[in-house]
Amino acid sequence: MPAEEIRKRIETAESLDPGELKAPSSFRKAVIEEFFPVGGELPGFNLPWPMKGRPVRFLRGEVTVWTGRNGHGKSLVLNQVAISAMGQGDQVCIASFEMHPRKTLSRIIRQGLGKGEPTREEIDTAFSWFDGKLWIFDLLGTAKVDRMLEVFRYAYQRYGVQQFVIDSLLKCGIDSDDYTGQKAFLDILNDFANTTNAHVHLIAHSRKDENEFSPPGKLDVKGSGDITDLASNVWSVWRNKVKEEDLAKLDAGEPVKLSRSEIEGKPDALLMCVKARDDRGEEGKVGLFFHKTSLQYLERRHNSPTRYVLMDETAADDDIDINVEVVNDAC
Repeated sequence: MPAEEIRKRIETAESLDPGELKAPSSFRKAVIEEFFPVGGELPGFNLPWPMKGRPVRFLRGEVTVWTGRNGHGKSLVLNQVAISAMGQGDQVCIASFEMHPRKTLSRIIRQGLGKGEPTREEIDTAFSWFDGKLWIFDLLGTAKVDRMLEVFRYAYQRYGVQQFVIDSLLKCGIDSDDYTGQKAFLDILNDFANTTNAHVHLIAHSRKDENEFSPPGKLDVKGSGDITDLASNVWSVWRNKVKEEDLAKLDAGEPVKLSRSEIEGKPDALLMCVKARDDRGEEGKVGLFFHKTSLQYLERRHNSPTRYVLMDETAADDDIDINVEVVNDAC
């Protein structure tokens, strides 16, 4: 080879560095946006209730585990969180394997409208409002993880869905004592969240205890410790059984330490952040009051339910055809 050709080859040579090996400057724009986010806030949405007087933000690219004992309101709380996310501009896909879509949507409509007995017109309005905001993964029973993630990825790519709810780990085909399988599942969810910059919400039941009078923590999640170790955030939902028992004793004429007004002033539920990995996150708790007819959780006892439906300017009017997207599963 002539010397001139060798020289040209050397001058035009390109690096064969692995694609994963990058200089810090390649992340400059992303890091600057961490400090100075576009629009003033990092992409995500806020929890419907403040904690310690400040908003709590759920960021993109994370996995959040929601835990609590059976019957303590995990699904209802997370449904209200999802509705609030829709009102803030995010699209949501709910995979509820423990409840028929008809029942799930009936409860979400009550929460979205803030009332227990909506009219036909209000139900139509709610469906129109959900159009373009809400998708349902239509499968009741045990899900195949690969198919679920395939549908999730399609929903992200086709419709821009950013929030994915899985209710629950128990129905994802992984045995409660299969710790290796549980770790692999959390790894898969984290990979999905990282590659799509979406947020995955996973409900994981807590272990059974002798009683229900104390709130469960992250160490009480049923299964492998990797479930909470690999999650970015862990939230615990606890129904105040102590309050319910004291009120039942009062109704039965039994003595209790506090007066009825003092007992009724205590929250019906506690929502607790028991793990927050991000340096912007913070552990703490929120006391909530349950409004039975609307199925909403309220910040204060005498607050009125929030009407989430039609809360933004893009809400559809009643003339639009009902079209809540249902993602059918062919498993």
